[in-house]
Amino acid sequence: MPKTVNIDFYKVVMPENAATTFEALLARIEQIPMHDEARTREITGDPVRLQELHNHGGHLEGDMVRTRMDTLPRKSNIETGQLALLDLDDDEGLGEETAFLYDPATRCLTIQRNRFAVSASAFAGYCTEIGAFESPITLEPIISGDAIARLREFDRVNRLEIKVAGLAGGQVLRDSPYSLAHLAEFADDYAGPVVNIEVSMGHRKGSLVRDRVRNVVDWLTGQARDGGVDVRRIEVSGSAPGDETQVLDLLESRIVEYRTVEVNRNRVSQRNRRKPSLPDCRMRASSDWLMSDSTTFPNWQVLQKRMTCGTS
Repeated sequence: MPKTVNIDFYKVVMPENAATTFEALLARIEQIPMHDEARTREITGDPVRLQELHNHGGHLEGDMVRTRMDTLPRKSNIETGQLALLDLDDDEGLGEETAFLYDPATRCLTIQRNRFAVSASAFAGYCTEIGAFESPITLEPIISGDAIARLREFDRVNRLEIKVAGLAGGQVLRDSPYSLAHLAEFADDYAGPVVNIEVSMGHRKGSLVRDRVRNVVDWLTGQARDGGVDVRRIEVSGSAPGDETQVLDLLESRIVEYRTVEVNRNRVSQRNRRKPSLPDCRMRASSDWLMSDSTTFPNWQVLQKRMTCGTS
């Protein structure tokens, strides 16, 4: 039975005060016994833990697990239509798994997207909590090198358009590090769950604050990837020296891969079955250089060769 697996790509940024690397932190967590409560942390209301970690040819491969304790489904018989409760002990729940790969040389995290399991942001929160850092570990979405390169080349940004939905009761946008909280307040005032905002230079010469635009784009792209904010549109128009105005659709430029894997007779996509789907993926922009901020990532063929080295 085939199952579609969505795969996202991030650059891991450790806190400034961190006296360790991400790979060393994962290795330290792996050394904590499975039965030790220190290995499990409550993230977004449910227990989360690092289930497995393996080193293959220099890259780290593992599984995160969220134990879903509440709002559990019931069993359903497709022939009789009968519903029944799951027979679970008080200390048991549903184990929702998320597979990941991490390449220390490029700081690139490749992680399975599973809305029932451990999101990328929850993974970062888990590692931050165990590492006891003063500031959080940040996962920066890797955007197509072409789109990022063009945005960096802009010496003039004349328009930024953002459309977000699902604002009713949402807290993430209200706690954003930028002035985006005003969008949530505007939605509250008019009881509208969808807000579309455009800020531009109009017919005036000059540019919007470029660094501010880039930072907002980075933050919103990350929230869209993690599902923290329902972002419907991120468009930036501007131009590089000597060029005409270009319009960049940053949501369409995010790097996401979709793979089909087989599910076993127990209806479980096991790690050793999900594992090949991650290193075997091809980026849509495989000839691009994957870039984020001032760090340049090697193209996907190089990363794939590193990730597949040593796998079985």
